[in-house]
Amino acid sequence: MARLDAILGSTDHIVETGENIVPKPAKASDIIEIEGTKYVVLKECEGYQALVMTASDIGNKVFQSKYDSNTYLRPDGQNANTYEGSEIDNYLENEWYNSLSSTMKSAIQSTNIKQASYNYFLNKQETGYNGQVYNTISRHVFLPSIDEVGKAFLNGDGIWTRDSYQGHAKYAMYLEPVLGRSDAGNVDSTMVGVCPAFVIDLSQVDYKTVGHTDYK
Repeated sequence: MARLDAILGSTDHIVETGENIVPKPAKASDIIEIEGTKYVVLKECEGYQALVMTASDIGNKVFQSKYDSNTYLRPDGQNANTYEGSEIDNYLENEWYNSLSSTMKSAIQSTNIKQASYNYFLNKQETGYNGQVYNTISRHVFLPSIDEVGKAFLNGDGIWTRDSYQGHAKYAMYLEPVLGRSDAGNVDSTMVGVCPAFVIDLSQVDYKTVGHTDYK
C-alpha cells in the first residue's frame, strides 16, 4: 500500500482568540487526521476549505477495463484513458463517496475539475490522444491531477492521476515511486493504487494535524 513519507509530530489545530475558539486552517503539505484516516493537504482553498488526498492508497484499482482492443475506445465512444465517465471516476464519485460518514459527505464540496494529457517529455497539453477534448466536470471525489499532487514521495505501488498519456488512448498517467516521477500505465492495470482527492470544509469536521510531508 502506497504511503506518503512524513515527519510525524503533534500540532494543535485550534487557535484561541479571546473568548472564541476557531479551527486553524490547514496548510499545504500538512498531514491531517479525520475520523481515523490520514490525509495530505495538497492545496489551501478559500476560508477553511482545503484540497486533500488520502495519505495511503485505498488499494489497487483499474482506471478503465472495458474498451475495444482494436480502437481503444470505450463503449460510449470515448478514448479508454478519458477520466470523465471512466470506471474509476464512477467508483470514486458513487461507491467510495457514499461509503463515507454523513459528516464527511456534508463537509466535502462539489468541485470543478478537468483532465489534461502529457507527452513522453511530460509536457502538459489540454487535449488528449487524437485531439480528444476534455470537459470541465463537477465531482465530490476524484483522482488528483499531476499539477495538484506534484512529485509525491511514495513507498509501495504508484498511484493513478486523472491525467492521460498524449501518445496512446489506452495509457493514463500515474506517479511512479521508483522513478520518482510520473509515468504512463495501461488503463486496465491492476497494479496501480488509488488515493482519492476532494475539497473539504475543515470547519465542519473534527480534525488534527499529525505531521508534514514535502510532496512537491
